[in-house]
Amino acid sequence: MLESWDRLIDYLTTVLAREQADQFRILFLDSRNQLLADEAQARGTVHIPVYRCEVVKRALELHATALILVHNHPSSDPSPGRDDVQMTGLVKQAAAALSITLHDHVIVGNGRWFSFRQEGVLEAIHHAYNAVLHPARWAEMSSAPSQISLSATYTTTSRPTQAIHR
Repeated sequence: MLESWDRLIDYLTTVLAREQADQFRILFLDSRNQLLADEAQARGTVHIPVYRCEVVKRALELHATALILVHNHPSSDPSPGRDDVQMTGLVKQAAAALSITLHDHVIVGNGRWFSFRQEGVLEAIHHAYNAVLHPARWAEMSSAPSQISLSATYTTTSRPTQAIHR
């Protein structure tokens, strides 16, 4: 399944694109990026709670060294919301503290998808959290750490164009 970006997206689309309710899944990977488990962590409507401690705890139980977060937007628009970006940042931060890599967060809509990695959102999250977590850098910032925001213009893709990096 993780042999190529196309196969991953095909799999995720098959599993999630037609779901009527929100579903949050995690792909747990080993050090060679081989799939250890694909687990549905939560289901619901509108807002699904995702607990970063539970995500990292499960990764440790499986001896996973990397994660891919996945969820669907039943509305068919896979563009991430503010909550999606914030939750991704919190999971990324918790995972990194235990040397677990967050490879991507993919949102699937009906026939379309959004990759945090491909759109540069993971990199923006990294830089924002880096600024907040290093007090020596606070003086360089024009606003207090609590006022940092991530904003971007998102595009969604209906067909993948690049392979997974190993």
